[in-house]
Amino acid sequence: MIIKRLQLNSFRNIDSVSINPSAGLNLIAGPNASGKSSLLEGIYLMSRGRSFRTSTLRSLIKSGEQKSTLFSEISDGTISRRLSMALSNKKSVAKLDGAHISRLSELSRAFPVQLITPRSYELLTSGPKYRRKILYWGLFHVEQSFLDVYRRFAKALAQRNAALRSGKRNDEINVWNIQIASCSLEIFQHATDYVNDLRSILLPLLSEILSGYRFELEYKPGWDTTLNLLDVLLASIDKDREIGYTRTGPQRADLHLTINGQALESFASNGQQKLVIFALLLSQLMLYKDRFQVSPVLLLDDFAAELDQASQNKILTAVDGAAVQCLSTGLSIPECLDSETKVFHVEHGVFHDTECG
Repeated sequence: MIIKRLQLNSFRNIDSVSINPSAGLNLIAGPNASGKSSLLEGIYLMSRGRSFRTSTLRSLIKSGEQKSTLFSEISDGTISRRLSMALSNKKSVAKLDGAHISRLSELSRAFPVQLITPRSYELLTSGPKYRRKILYWGLFHVEQSFLDVYRRFAKALAQRNAALRSGKRNDEINVWNIQIASCSLEIFQHATDYVNDLRSILLPLLSEILSGYRFELEYKPGWDTTLNLLDVLLASIDKDREIGYTRTGPQRADLHLTINGQALESFASNGQQKLVIFALLLSQLMLYKDRFQVSPVLLLDDFAAELDQASQNKILTAVDGAAVQCLSTGLSIPECLDSETKVFHVEHGVFHDTECG
């Protein structure tokens, strides 16, 4: 997937911008508060229907304006599609090829985007909830039936938890146990297959970026898979009732990555942890590309933050080798790669582009 044309109007501190990114690496440089991250935020918004910096969409409209409009022409190499959004003080409207989009999942399917910000580097060390987000992003995009089974699981889980808190009889709770167990087995199989495929890409990439270390990626499903989950749920009703929620199942799943047999956060330096999370998220794009012959767009916001020049070079080299479209921001432009890198200079919301290579 590539962005062929991008246009933002009255968005954040950007009055109007229209650019045609290259199919490879695009570097966006300028001082702080110049509009670099706003450009990536606009792309992310068109992919996810939400911002990665605020939960209030009204704040994305340029000060003094009544509305903001966003447009992108995207292509998978054979078909071009038009994606647009309009934000006002009252609502937001998204359209794909002129037709209204009612579900955010439709945006993500049509326009897959992977974002890495300085805060992304904390995902592996901030707890299972955040690591599950990494896993479920990949499952949603690669395993086409995952969203449906996860929705059924989430609904059954919510119903079981409500039944536990309201004091329903065990036989009533067991109705939800059966549904949870059935969905959980499907999720387990999807996740196991996905992590196995991801591991085959991630570990060789880590060997290139961080040589001399032994890495392992493990999926923990949230229950002892040597046991029948339905039996576990039945046996845990009384204890679950005491605390008011279900303690066992995919909602407790985890993605565990170790370096030399130790937890990443207790062994690796901050710089090494950043390279690992970058490799993990890039591997997800590469797996998607292997599966569908087209890659999501990669957004790198301030990728160089707290990384030395050698680490920056490793990231840019890996992006170039993965042959994905990437838009990356920074305070300055590093040495251009051999590929046809497109450079955008931005100041006060105004963009100018050049090419090098």
